[in-house]
Amino acid sequence: MEEVVSVFEQFFGSCMQHQVSELAVAFPQRKSLELDFSELEKYNVELADGMVENPDEYLNAARRALVNSAQAFLPPGTKGFAPYVRVYNLRYPLVSVQYLGSEHLNKLVKVDGVIAWITQISPRMHTAVWECLHCEHRLKTATEKHSIKPPRVCQCGRSNFKLLEESSDFLNVQRANMQDLVENLRGNVPTTNVELWMEDDLVNRIAPGEKVCVTGILRLRPVKDGKGKSSVYAKFLDVLHLEKKEEDFEELEVTAEEEAKIIELSRDPQFFQKVNKSVAPGVFGYDEMKQAIALQLFGGTPHKFLPDGQRIRSDAHILLIGDPGTSKSTLLSYVSRLAPKCITVGGKSASSVGLTASAEKDEVSGGWILKAGAMVLANGGMVCLHPDSKVVFDNEICGVSELFDAERAQSASVGGVKVETAVVEGKVASIAHSSLESICVPATKIARKHYCGKLVRLDFDSGFSLRVTPDHLLLDGNSLAWVPARRFAEGDFSVSLLKLNAVNKDNLLFDCLPDDWRVCLSAEESKEWTAIGKRVGAAKTVALGEIRGSSVFEKWRNKSFALGKKFKFSRFFSSCVTPELAYLIGFVYGDGCVKQGKRRSAVFIIQSTKHAAQLNRLRECWQSVFGSKMPERTRFSQSVIRGKAVKSDCVRIQSSSHLFAAVYSYFTSLGLKHLLELNEENMKAFIAGCMDSDGCISNKKGFNKKANKEYVVSHSEFLLSAKEEDNLAFLLALRRLDCLGKYVPATAQSKVGRIRITSREDVSALVDAIKPYSVKASQAFLAVKNTAVRGASGVIPSAPVAEIARQIAKLNTSKLVERGLWSRTWEYRHETRPLSRSNLAKMLEFAKTSLDEATVQKINCLLARDYFLDKITRVSQEDYDGYVYDLYVPKSHNFLADGVLVHNCVDELDKMDDEDRSALHQAMEQQIVSVAKAGMITQFQTRTSVLAAANPKHGRFDPNALPAQQFEISPTLLSRFDLIFPIRDVIDESNDRKIAAHILLGHKYAAEKQKPEEGSAVIPAIPVDFLRKYIAYARKNIAPILSQEASDKIQEFYLEMRRMGKKQNNFPITARYIEGIIRLAEASAKARLSPVVGMQDAERAIALQQYVLKEVFMDKETGKIDTDVINIGQSKSRIDKMRTVLAIIRGLEKKFDQVAKEDVYKEAADAGIDRTNSERIIDDLLRQGELFSPKAGYVKNTTRDKD
Repeated sequence: MEEVVSVFEQFFGSCMQHQVSELAVAFPQRKSLELDFSELEKYNVELADGMVENPDEYLNAARRALVNSAQAFLPPGTKGFAPYVRVYNLRYPLVSVQYLGSEHLNKLVKVDGVIAWITQISPRMHTAVWECLHCEHRLKTATEKHSIKPPRVCQCGRSNFKLLEESSDFLNVQRANMQDLVENLRGNVPTTNVELWMEDDLVNRIAPGEKVCVTGILRLRPVKDGKGKSSVYAKFLDVLHLEKKEEDFEELEVTAEEEAKIIELSRDPQFFQKVNKSVAPGVFGYDEMKQAIALQLFGGTPHKFLPDGQRIRSDAHILLIGDPGTSKSTLLSYVSRLAPKCITVGGKSASSVGLTASAEKDEVSGGWILKAGAMVLANGGMVCLHPDSKVVFDNEICGVSELFDAERAQSASVGGVKVETAVVEGKVASIAHSSLESICVPATKIARKHYCGKLVRLDFDSGFSLRVTPDHLLLDGNSLAWVPARRFAEGDFSVSLLKLNAVNKDNLLFDCLPDDWRVCLSAEESKEWTAIGKRVGAAKTVALGEIRGSSVFEKWRNKSFALGKKFKFSRFFSSCVTPELAYLIGFVYGDGCVKQGKRRSAVFIIQSTKHAAQLNRLRECWQSVFGSKMPERTRFSQSVIRGKAVKSDCVRIQSSSHLFAAVYSYFTSLGLKHLLELNEENMKAFIAGCMDSDGCISNKKGFNKKANKEYVVSHSEFLLSAKEEDNLAFLLALRRLDCLGKYVPATAQSKVGRIRITSREDVSALVDAIKPYSVKASQAFLAVKNTAVRGASGVIPSAPVAEIARQIAKLNTSKLVERGLWSRTWEYRHETRPLSRSNLAKMLEFAKTSLDEATVQKINCLLARDYFLDKITRVSQEDYDGYVYDLYVPKSHNFLADGVLVHNCVDELDKMDDEDRSALHQAMEQQIVSVAKAGMITQFQTRTSVLAAANPKHGRFDPNALPAQQFEISPTLLSRFDLIFPIRDVIDESNDRKIAAHILLGHKYAAEKQKPEEGSAVIPAIPVDFLRKYIAYARKNIAPILSQEASDKIQEFYLEMRRMGKKQNNFPITARYIEGIIRLAEASAKARLSPVVGMQDAERAIALQQYVLKEVFMDKETGKIDTDVINIGQSKSRIDKMRTVLAIIRGLEKKFDQVAKEDVYKEAADAGIDRTNSERIIDDLLRQGELFSPKAGYVKNTTRDKD
């Protein structure tokens, strides 16, 4: 490379001597020389090509040449001159993030994108100093970016070293995540991202939401699983140069021919009519709304600032409030295709974090990540599960698609894709991400959409399999971060729940039986039944379905009845499932048989007489449940086991109890769907029955040759079912006992699947739980702790542990060595060895008094056995075309699906939480987002228009109520919208005929795949692609200024409305609406490609504002326009009436201690307020806390006026 160094010296001397001298003088305040690749290429093509193909060698040569060339310019006494050479302006084509692959590895590339998140700067050890623990000789080693390796051997021949961090050299590093620009993605293509690695003078140069062009070297880093390195590697860009890009609306290439067509179209007298017809032509009517949306796409004049520096918003915000089926989603979807740059998000995913920005904990470095949201990145979407995915919903194991009620579903738009959502009411198993605590939380929504593409299938070591869309988030077992499914590889770990929450309520028989079962009533119960107006059958029986809907159900469900179908009735001693009954059900499930028919049922159990203890246990349970002896008889049997004839004496137990068969079927059929409904004691007894019938507990010995010692494995196994669905459900039941099992599928030799439990902690948890009920568990002898082998449930995440280990390593080294923790601490710090809970507990015991409270709390969270790491054994992809589903879990945003924790999904704007909606105020009005968390204070730009859609609160508009009272959006957020359009579904035969004809016409052309006739209403008057370019051209090149005549027109409109308000004693318009009119007028001028806002533009904007004022702001009581209807949620007339009623009550309180409502109604009527309004006002004041009711029919003020 000496020849290359020489060529670079010649290049620096002839082409960049001035830049080199400036760098030499400015060092170390300035550390880098920016090298224009085009200049290098002009000078020497071979040198430039070598820089691209072998950047490491050529950059090293360039740095050496730079040091040599700068010697003549360095000030005297300069030390440590080690500048960087930062290459930029590569002539090679820009590479998209999604196409970065193996062909770019270790080569120089240029990539553009938008920054999604960024970490705080952290010190990275650049040169490590090691001290031999024997001779104290010191050695220096260069470190890799992601790992530190000690020297192999010291000069004394030993290999034990201590890292001297205080003597090592550090430099600042920062990681960021860059994803594809949204304007470069179309259709269902998911956004892809790449990690950026920035060092030294490149840190703190960029922020989330900024567009950047990055020049760097694509490298790989190993992805570590619980046992070491994986065969799959993660890519990252080692950044050499950063260049911020100006955030244009869109960079579309417009040819000279297209520019001429754009100018020609702008002069068309019918231009605005054509634009209107090009906005969602498949939707009939709504001309004013379409015109407003068109103007929103063009936007007002940007970059306007008041003399005091305050920026004036130029983007208009529009809200559509509509009845179901009025094409809101279609409009949003079409705009997402039409706008040059557009985001479409749903309300529930559009939280304050998702839409704006957030600061999140970086589990890898322990620092904080600034993360941009949808309004910053202009990115949104939805991720989903396969319909067969099993979820635990209200302790019932069911397919996620079973929860979706298509009849009650509503349509929404997410990322331009139609999504159906429906309400669900129930709780799901979940995890609190911050504390890793198993919790049970409500799920409120379910969503589904049609998906055609690849699904990622992940097979886990536990036996579960999960099928999800590629971007569905799972909790990574290494970093505890939410990671898309497509990024997981074989050998990775995902977090799952080890502990499912307890069920404490009784399992009542009435809840286990179908409606057609009959209840036999006693004479007293018959009287109760007839007393509530019901009839008793001839046999004094009543259908259970009738009782469920009656007033006596809650009382009777706790009583013991004779129950049956039409023919045979039987009774249990208890009205609910007892542990004894649950034991019998588990025993029969493991090694018995139940046949259930319409007229009769049969229950069989066969046990060898050698199992005397189990038989005695069965007799006890049978007596407790039925109140009679167990029906048994001894017989001789002969069978063939593993090819050998086996003879034995057996006990055959047989019963014809319809009731037992029905309860057994409820808990064991349909893939054990209802098994998790069993309460804690019943669950223990059920599993105890399974253990005693077809399970085992044993200790297996082995010898570890490497450690030269014997070990013992505590082992338990169940052989229960050949059905995979049943076995996986049984695994979930074991987790209720804090026990982790593994499913081993059936083989050709063994037709029954196996449930295995091998960890000492899990076997111990199982035995302790079922010992009071199980014969085998009570007799089990478990391995001694110090010889037993640990299992998968004891492994914990390595990244957070590495952070903790780094803190512990700073403590007394000799004590760590003395306790045998030093080598382990080093391994944990560098993530070369997985850590178990027991080892972390030892470290905590040693260092507890020296660690801060937050670290101790973090360790305790990691030690909890609420979670475990499930290893991925296989990753594959499947083609899929159909519906996919997801749940919305407001509190924790995750739930258990197919035994694995997954993230949740989306909804609509009016379903957003109040906290999340309030976070949009600043983003919409000031077009910035502020983040202040963890000591970080920053702002992001959100210069975007918002087109939002929502439904009325009660599904449809009430024509007699105020609009602000019909949708759950706060008045403060409503006031941020420039225009609000109500979309009412009004029954009108003439209009309905036109709508139907319009829809049928569109479907006709779509079905026949014919091009519609020229001028047809279902095709856009201006082609979509050309209109997109027109909008981008106008926004980029036109910045209209208000003319005097337009200003006068807007001012006169405002003054006229204010005068009208003064006469009518209300507020028809406020100053805020002037700015909205100006934005619309500027957009109109921009659409005409006019540099000046003319009279016609002002009139067009005013006409739209007047339309909205009449449709939305009209006070139904007075017929007057009143903006208070939206601004504060109450009309001026209603506020005045409320004040009048309060004044009446205060006046009456001077005479009476408690004011009768009737007296208020009378005086209010004298003041012109009718009784209906008075009643509503008093009800509102009671709800608001202004009044309270000391007794029925009377009210009092909550506060007294001061005399």
